[in-house]
Amino acid sequence: MPWWIADMLPIQQDRPVLSFLVPTVFAQEGIISSGVPGCDFVSGTMTAACIPSFVGHVIQFLFGFTGVLCLFNIMIGGYQVAIGGATGDKEKGKQRITWTVIGLIMSLAAYLILDFILSALFA
Repeated sequence: MPWWIADMLPIQQDRPVLSFLVPTVFAQEGIISSGVPGCDFVSGTMTAACIPSFVGHVIQFLFGFTGVLCLFNIMIGGYQVAIGGATGDKEKGKQRITWTVIGLIMSLAAYLILDFILSALFA
């Protein structure tokens, strides 16, 4: 490698020249990993003690997905309000944002109720 390239690039000399452009990726262990003995969700080994943990992870996933949907709806409503200034119809965007926030509040309330019930049953 010519000296002017080696001095300009902040890389180690034993790595390829363009290796700084490729991000380092580390494999993630199982997404569902709880400390319940005898439960291995990756291989499918489950006992009856695994069910509360699995249900809890499914509930967390569903409510996370609900949050993402609410975020997209708020973004769409914001665009409708912004574009509504040009067309004169801002109410449709305002209603979308209002109902999305109401749905998000109801979803959070349902999550808190389920979290309370599951923590009381399986504490």
